[in-house]
Amino acid sequence: MVCLNIILLTHEREFERVSNTGQWVINALPLRSERRLWSRTAPDQALVNDLASGKARLVFPSSEITNTSLMDADTNANSCKHANFVSTLECTALVLIDATWQEARKMWRQSPYLQQASLYPLLPTEPSQYALRRNQVPSGLSTAECVIALFKQLNEPDNADIIQQVFEQMNQR
Repeated sequence: MVCLNIILLTHEREFERVSNTGQWVINALPLRSERRLWSRTAPDQALVNDLASGKARLVFPSSEITNTSLMDADTNANSCKHANFVSTLECTALVLIDATWQEARKMWRQSPYLQQASLYPLLPTEPSQYALRRNQVPSGLSTAECVIALFKQLNEPDNADIIQQVFEQMNQR
């Protein structure tokens, strides 16, 4: 089994939100996950280096990897298509953007190092069960749901179950 760390690249507003599912992941699996603050003007240089070298891969919905609708006119429409798509893991960490969908698009647009990162596809899964926020993208998952799906995809059902239990407990209105 490949033992990968999960890095949550977190928008600053998410640190204050009790509905942030990324924190649930950190609390459930502290030895396998960590949070890093996203900054447009001062990106985490270690993360930038790890993404550039391939030690880390950016997790992306597989349906979005060739779909340029994620990007707007300010973004190079070919960056997603020309990203180094990875079908096998040779890295030590997987990076997920931890933010609302609107904030995640902004983070992507304003972070060239994310646009150039090697991608790891998150395969389609069940629809989101997340109930604590409104105006979600119809096919979008919360951060915790992405990590659950990712662990299932990586054949780590025990870790997926740990986060699933926390998710079910916390996902109450």
